Amino acid sequence: MATRGDGADAALARLKRLASKSFRDQMSARFGIVTKDEIYGVSMAHIQKLGKGIGRDHDLAAAL
Repeated sequence: MATRGDGADAALARLKRLASKSFRDQMSARFGIVTKDEIYGVSMAHIQKLGKGIGRDHDLAAAL
């Protein structure tokens, strides 16, 4: 049985695989996003597709 953290780790790993350096670099100029935190640079279209594949999972949302 998968634990709560396993789902979050898997979701973050998938986001890292979808990340684009060029998109991340453009986020500041295009959207005004400036942060000291780690960012991946994943487009909303990719995030929505990932979310659709995962489905509703409140435990996963809490873990993220």
